[in-house]
Amino acid sequence: MQNTLKILVVFLLFSACQSQKEQSTSADYQIITKKIISIPVDNTTANIHLNTQYLEKTNELVILNRKTNIIQFYDFEDKGKLTKKIVLEKEGDNGVGMITDFLVHTQDSIFVLDAPLYK
Repeated sequence: MQNTLKILVVFLLFSACQSQKEQSTSADYQIITKKIISIPVDNTTANIHLNTQYLEKTNELVILNRKTNIIQFYDFEDKGKLTKKIVLEKEGDNGVGMITDFLVHTQDSIFVLDAPLYK
């Protein structure tokens, strides 16, 4: 009885692995360039933009300039024109420290992170 049970378990495992293998298919994906937009950022903004966010509702790209502590909004519809800047003070009553990351939830709700102090 135990031998039959062992053979049945091995058979079920083999058939399950075989059916999973048959179901998996590979698909080829390709990225197609639809449009190229050149955004003229200022010379203090880093070339490697790790702190970026795309806002789908307003069709804007948001970039953090870490050197100047400024969040910059660029409009995709108007060839990457700078539409708005939010200057964040580093020190003082309204100071937020040196920003390392951000999240634009809405135009009225922007979260910033000062990672060394986690403010």
